Amino acid sequence: MAAWVLQANLNHARQAQDLFVHTLAERGCGLGIAAEPYRIPEHHSWVGDDLGSVAVTSRADAPASLPAILVGKGKGWVAVRWGPVLVVGVYLPPSLDLSGFTERLHSLSAAISGIGMGRVVVSGDFNAKSMS
Repeated sequence: MAAWVLQANLNHARQAQDLFVHTLAERGCGLGIAAEPYRIPEHHSWVGDDLGSVAVTSRADAPASLPAILVGKGKGWVAVRWGPVLVVGVYLPPSLDLSGFTERLHSLSAAISGIGMGRVVVSGDFNAKSMS
């Protein structure tokens, strides 16, 4: 796939989201994954999870860009079909305890398995927890 993907944690900052969108255009990226967006615009090029904590945006005007088609979403994740690839944006906050973190990972895993596409890209901010 010729188009680029950009991922960032925007920390709910408007200026960071503006810079993210600008950087997508400047670098010719076709797809962006934003953890902790300032807001998820009500626009066909933006899709978000059930909590507003992660979003995926596509740019139709990027070189060799493909449309991003929503295929699923839940708490802390959103999945799009981007050509032949399933792209999943994820945000798991550090405030989750280990059981909540594990529960969300299991939910994410079940969703990805249920969607059933061959090539999968999972990207985002996991704030990973140690099991020990």
